[in-house]
Amino acid sequence: MEGAESAVTFAVPFEEEDPDCAMDMFLKKEDQKRLEKQKVRATTLANGIVLEISGLLNQIGFKTEPVHSNFVYRKESPSEYRVPPLSHKLLAFKGGVGHM
Repeated sequence: MEGAESAVTFAVPFEEEDPDCAMDMFLKKEDQKRLEKQKVRATTLANGIVLEISGLLNQIGFKTEPVHSNFVYRKESPSEYRVPPLSHKLLAFKGGVGHM
């Protein structure tokens, strides 16, 4: 957003108690639906949180622009590169929520 000075970032965990196990099963092609289902649930939850936070901040006078967590790309980027409007990974890293 033009003139933005801050951003809100957060993490939504997968439901799995052992996400490494789900990832291993996904990569070994033993159970790919399990991880995909967790990803869809986490993405849906994150998108709902984004809209709620944005709505609250708008109500108290801040201008916000909610950015969905996945599958949203800049219109001007070539389809083979699919560049998102905002790097959630970089925000999480800079905000101390994630690591690279």
